[in-house]
Amino acid sequence: MNEWYPHNMYRPGDPAHYDFVQRFGSLDSRGYKDFIPSFRAEKFDPQDWVKLLNRPERSTSFPSPEHHDGFAMYDSDLSDWTAVKKGPQRDVLAELSAAIRGAGLHFGLSSHRAEHNYYYGEGRSIRSDVNDPKYASFYGPAHQWLNDPHFNPVNEWTYVSDAWLRDWLARSVELVEKYKPELMYFDGGNVTSLPRQHDRIHCVLR
Repeated sequence: MNEWYPHNMYRPGDPAHYDFVQRFGSLDSRGYKDFIPSFRAEKFDPQDWVKLLNRPERSTSFPSPEHHDGFAMYDSDLSDWTAVKKGPQRDVLAELSAAIRGAGLHFGLSSHRAEHNYYYGEGRSIRSDVNDPKYASFYGPAHQWLNDPHFNPVNEWTYVSDAWLRDWLARSVELVEKYKPELMYFDGGNVTSLPRQHDRIHCVLR
């Protein structure tokens, strides 16, 4: 099981899909969202993480405030699906930030929100809770990812609406304003090879 389990569990034929169905039943009504109540983070100690990070060859830490799954590990005003409002009910990112800075390390962020746009797309093609409007704010647009038959990443893409793009930008700004990272890394996308998409991002930034 890894960070792609939530994506792969909606793909019939994938080991993650088989695992979920065998252990938890049909995806018709149950799904990734149902793991959240049991996520308590009771053993999480930011100081333990800092001990792993605080080595001579490492001067900067880039925790991820949210992976592709869309569950924010920080206190967001833009989502109800956060570790502060559900599950652990604690601001994991704030605790990490304080511990990292307290140890004299540089604090950065690794943003993975961009791929949330299509992350649950496989759930659209089967009977699953991804298609339930009640959970649209968590599962997101769940657009289809279109693969290139020759595995050229430049030709792989997914549809992105202006509304979703603006939401992505608002969340990025929120992270900068609330947690003040020194650096920020963005995962997921090659906008320089997609001129029209690149222009849209610049338009939003203006």
